[in-house]
Amino acid sequence: MSHIKTNIDKIFFRLQRKLTPLNTIEINKQALIHNLNYVKKICPDKTIFPVLKSNAYGHDLSKITSILKDYTDMFAVDSFYEALQIKNISPKAKILLIGSINPVNLHLLDLKDISLTLQDKQTLNTLIFLKKDVSVHIKVNTGMNRQGIGPSELPYFLSAIKNSHIKLDGVFSHLSDADNLDNQYSQRQHVVFKECLKQVKSFGFSPRYIHLSATAGIPKIKDRQINAIRLGIGLYGYNPFSKGDKLFVKLNPIKPALSFHSSIIRIQHLKKGDQVSYNRTFTAPNDMTIGTISAGYFEGIDKRLSNTGFIKYKNRFLPIIGQVCMNLTIVNFKHTNPKLFDRVEVISSNPNDLNSIQNIAIICNTIPYDILVHLNYSIKRIVI
Repeated sequence: MSHIKTNIDKIFFRLQRKLTPLNTIEINKQALIHNLNYVKKICPDKTIFPVLKSNAYGHDLSKITSILKDYTDMFAVDSFYEALQIKNISPKAKILLIGSINPVNLHLLDLKDISLTLQDKQTLNTLIFLKKDVSVHIKVNTGMNRQGIGPSELPYFLSAIKNSHIKLDGVFSHLSDADNLDNQYSQRQHVVFKECLKQVKSFGFSPRYIHLSATAGIPKIKDRQINAIRLGIGLYGYNPFSKGDKLFVKLNPIKPALSFHSSIIRIQHLKKGDQVSYNRTFTAPNDMTIGTISAGYFEGIDKRLSNTGFIKYKNRFLPIIGQVCMNLTIVNFKHTNPKLFDRVEVISSNPNDLNSIQNIAIICNTIPYDILVHLNYSIKRIVI
């Protein structure tokens, strides 16, 4: 049956190039390159690792790789599967795999130009047993308490690596509170990290890459021995700081690279008192024109936008009414004259718009990451 699925996939992707889809996500190439170059400009002494995990934060891993492959030295991803997707586009790319791999699979994997994250003894012992010539970045837990080895475990790892085929190419940690107004916890983590680096040097290692900061740590951590940054949310144009934070201005020049467009597939006229969608959560206060668009929570319109969110049509922000459905969303087209199969903007790249990722996240009481990574992979991405 697998060959049937493969043939179906091939037919679908050939057709996708020719068909005019109801839903599209546009990726602004210049915005993406601008964001990367801006961070390089404000951090001229750092190597920037664009983070492409989770389908490049919903943007499309393959397309983002194609755009950035000539602009960067190394990508960071979560899984070996994602690393293979990058290699398919850019065979010579260097990759930092920041997620875990089940050690039982290590003997099967071609790890050329791929650095593993080392954060458990089982993986360490397996690599030593296999005598693999492999590059690793040790991840140290400095206070996030999510992944990484404790500082007290570091000497064991360093001693084992020193007597093995393993190359220590990097040491890193992760800040848990970098986007907070209070910088004290980040500074405490930085102090712990510096002590860990002293241990690394005492064993005679000089790793090529030392990294602690993701986007939010860029303006907060000043340390010459830290020479790399993992650029995640900022690469895609989203400022991790609130407008009340004085550091917001530092990253304000970055530009969102993504917009999401859908189509009106039905227009309907309601009478006062008519009710809309599942559980009848919206009742027409008067006679009105509504429309159904061809995207719902499967495509990435968060269900929490039911009766609270907005779409943009002809430069007007129109309210979503009733429950967002699996593949459909209903909109109040007040004061407009909608036409069947007209396009609407579900997500705007303008941070100030009511339907921007930032404002959608506020409405949904969540973070921009959560909205971005739930944009369905099946929606056609178009680079503009």
